[in-house]
Amino acid sequence: FRADVAADRVLRERSDGWSNLSQSARSTVLGGLRLFVETCPSCGGDVSLGEEVVSSCCTTRDVVVARCEGCDARLLEIEPGSLDTAAD
Repeated sequence: FRADVAADRVLRERSDGWSNLSQSARSTVLGGLRLFVETCPSCGGDVSLGEEVVSSCCTTRDVVVARCEGCDARLLEIEPGSLDTAAD
């Protein structure tokens, strides 16, 4: 959340069109930017990307996860290819 708020502030200041995007489009962009976060906004620890299998009562799915190595905060969880689909 902290990374999204910080990125939103910067994009509002530097992009005239940012406020014209729908909430869904802004959310997609902010989520994509979390792929590039190297330092955890909560504890300052290193962030690493990895793949995991997430299970629920009815299904399992592969996801890409950005997680803090220090406090284990999950910064991002997306299904591979979902950002490509959102850009179409």
